Amino acid sequence: MRQLTIPRGGLPAIALTIPDDQPTDYLINEIYSGRCYAPVPCVTDVASVIDIGANVGLAAAYFRACYPDALIHGFEPAPETFAIFAANAERIGRCVAHSWGLYACDRRVNLFLGREGAANNSICQHEYSSTNAISVELKASGRVFSALSLPDSVDIVKIDTEGCEIPVLRGLESWLSRVRLFYIEFHSEGDRRVIDDLLQPTHTLWRAAIHSPHRGLVVYVRRDCLPAVLPDAALVSE
Repeated sequence: MRQLTIPRGGLPAIALTIPDDQPTDYLINEIYSGRCYAPVPCVTDVASVIDIGANVGLAAAYFRACYPDALIHGFEPAPETFAIFAANAERIGRCVAHSWGLYACDRRVNLFLGREGAANNSICQHEYSSTNAISVELKASGRVFSALSLPDSVDIVKIDTEGCEIPVLRGLESWLSRVRLFYIEFHSEGDRRVIDDLLQPTHTLWRAAIHSPHRGLVVYVRRDCLPAVLPDAALVSE
């Protein structure tokens, strides 16, 4: 384990405890150098963030740095990873750590552990996962959202679940139109198309980072949040 300090401008820095492995380094680079969760200018006054696939809290800490007063809920089903996240959540502040994952329905599943680190844990075996698996609990995403006593409009939902993104979204069918901003990682071209189909009725694709046909991050904004005149991309500074 090692320490990572997240600066917050004039506010106290956040000291995180994180694994010392390559997948964690990749996440740090993706979130803090690549700024994959960079704020969208037209989504302001952020009061609520839902982090689905919280891992050890790197994204939650980034959101805290961007939105000092937001209430953050994070979901992480792997017990060892959750223990790290729960400790980091206390340092992040106003960050509630939940020790289960989300899905379309309640179920227990095998979680295949990442070969090089927990950031690659997945219920789907892939090139970065091992054959070692543990049983974890997943809960119906829509029912969980309802139990959180969330406001009518949720500001940000981030989903990075190494392949469970579509079941999570399907479980949130009645909530989709109530989310102002989605950050969603996809792990197949088919999933990317389904994400677009599910969100197209109420949201617009704001930006995307496509690393390959089968991996990337898409950012969707609810249409009523969009400005009347969209700025030229060359004029938008993040």
